Amino acid sequence: MEAKDLRYTVKEINKIIEYYLGTPKIYKYCYENSKEFKGFIDNISDSRRKKIKAMHIGYRAAHSSEALAHLGTFGLSFLGKKLADNKEFKKLEATINSDEFKTLFKNFDAVLVLNGIEWCNE
Repeated sequence: MEAKDLRYTVKEINKIIEYYLGTPKIYKYCYENSKEFKGFIDNISDSRRKKIKAMHIGYRAAHSSEALAHLGTFGLSFLGKKLADNKEFKKLEATINSDEFKTLFKNFDAVLVLNGIEWCNE
């Protein structure tokens, strides 16, 4: 698959950025398990790196009440969350090994240009 074959709308790219870059556990999993994603992250600009860090802070702030729920349920909600995470990571494993994912993160900027989308290019 080539970058020219990937077509996305602004809304789709924003969802990809929010999910893969803005969700800390997904970001970490992809970074550790996909050489294309790792290469993309290792070579991004400082402005993009700051944007990602801000997204992680926002995500953690929005989900800060989870700890209280885990305490309130004596850890049962934490166990349920871990099971759900494991299921999500199994699905994610297939995704990060797909040609589309590899092509997207190997050629992220080219895909954005081809689709007429800008994301934090300062």
